[in-house]
Amino acid sequence: MRNEGENVRPLADEIHEFIRSNYWMNLIEVIFVGDNSEDCTYEEIKPSSTKFPLIRAIRLNGEGGKGAAIKAGIRAAKGDIVVMMDGDLQHSPRWIPNIVRGITDDGLDLVVAARVDGNYSPYRRTLSRAFSGIFNALFGLRLTTPNEGFKAFRKDAISNLNVSANDFDFDIELLVKAKRADLRIGEVPIPLRSRLHGSSKVRMLKVIPLFIYRMVRLWLDRGGCSASR
Repeated sequence: MRNEGENVRPLADEIHEFIRSNYWMNLIEVIFVGDNSEDCTYEEIKPSSTKFPLIRAIRLNGEGGKGAAIKAGIRAAKGDIVVMMDGDLQHSPRWIPNIVRGITDDGLDLVVAARVDGNYSPYRRTLSRAFSGIFNALFGLRLTTPNEGFKAFRKDAISNLNVSANDFDFDIELLVKAKRADLRIGEVPIPLRSRLHGSSKVRMLKVIPLFIYRMVRLWLDRGGCSASR
């Protein structure tokens, strides 16, 4: 997470309460990854990691970006199933069981949250739908919001995918390589909450060219080697 200093403590409290109320205290670990924030994000999560021992805080050293943070969290995770979610409070912890059941009950390897009522402008919504349509057509997927940051997957299933993207294009490469490795991919509808503090880190003038570049690279590499399970 990057520059989410106002959100990390409320999120940590919410996650801890959710885990406690569901009697998962001995089954779950929570990892917050600080992505070279310019504010006090990492410093804000440290008290929560002291207060709640199941929460760990790690900090990127060197190259940052959403993808780099996710990969650092995956490497640090000890469990068989990994759930990734954004740190802006738009993803509610209470939807975690819905996503995880896609793996434990339905036998999927990777589950994507399908945003059903995001609080976005018509402009952002139109761009998201256009991207999803193009992405699905190019790579043979049927996902509502493939770039949604709320996902769950079997750690061992994605361990050999070798995702190289370190920024917002991480989701694109993860899904394409998972599809080419014949992993079982599905989605679960999830409502999105309104952001209370801060602003989105997605800058369309940066992200759109990045997505286009990554999709072109992946399309051109379609005849190359794919990861094996």
